[in-house]
Amino acid sequence: MDIFIDFAETLGYRILPEFETDLQIMENILGVSDRDLKGKYESYCLSSNLYDRSLTFKDFKEELKLTEHHFGGFLNTYLNLNNFEDKAREISISKYRTLAHVLYPDAIPALENYKKGGNVYIISDGRPSRRKTLELLNLNSYAKQFFISDEIGFLKNDKNFYFLMINKIVLSKNIIFIDDLVTNLDTFAEICIIKGILIDRKNVYKSEESKYRIEHTLPIDL
Repeated sequence: MDIFIDFAETLGYRILPEFETDLQIMENILGVSDRDLKGKYESYCLSSNLYDRSLTFKDFKEELKLTEHHFGGFLNTYLNLNNFEDKAREISISKYRTLAHVLYPDAIPALENYKKGGNVYIISDGRPSRRKTLELLNLNSYAKQFFISDEIGFLKNDKNFYFLMINKIVLSKNIIFIDDLVTNLDTFAEICIIKGILIDRKNVYKSEESKYRIEHTLPIDL
């Protein structure tokens, strides 16, 4: 059995928006207050594309390079720091070492059981740094492999994501896909026969209108 499970809003969620997390990291490293930083950083971000989700990276090295450039530009232009390049690198490294996501309480018990019954693959829309997030959460202890959209080259709502993903592994005849979005389940179902499980933590969907099994927490038994 092959079990594909989505990360965001299925296994875990972000504690704070990325902007707020980055602001906290800068406060800690620079020793300045939110009041001194927030307005300036908001203004700077209007001219920077770090938070533009249409921007993709082929690997983490490329992502880190832009991140350092982003923070370096802010520290130099808005704060006039003499050693802005060193501080920009320190902030960037801290950004990718800071755990900004948490797992839902049901995630680990479910993953432990899934691992006993088959091959677990965790998939996620995200930049290459998403892999570091998954590793910080110790999800590599449960998953045989991670598949990240930037690394694949397509988002999860594109069937090319699934074509390229399944070409990297040997599939069994029993495929289970667990996700919080119907569009993703439908897209995978276009190219494979799957047993889809829709995770509806916010009670959005009606069971009588869904062709997929709906669960409000991760089920232990599949």
